[in-house]
Amino acid sequence: MSQHNLEERVSLLEQSHVTLNRVTAELVQHARDTNHNATILLGVTSSQGQDIRAIKEDVAAVKADVTEIKERLDRIENRLDTILSLLGGKES
Repeated sequence: MSQHNLEERVSLLEQSHVTLNRVTAELVQHARDTNHNATILLGVTSSQGQDIRAIKEDVAAVKADVTEIKERLDRIENRLDTILSLLGGKES
């Protein structure tokens, strides 16, 4: 093998090494970016899960309040019917 041929092969090997290092650095950066984005997404979904639980609790409280209001309105309606009946003119 001639000195010139050997130098060409070494030069190609060095270029390949530089290219490999560049590609490896890009892959490492991509992996870091992906990990960062996954961490953000995990935080967002966790927060949304907490929000959904809070909304469900609020909806349950509103349902209980509506049920209580309906019961009170029924009692008021019954009292009003009784009063109207006592006054002699029941309305339907």
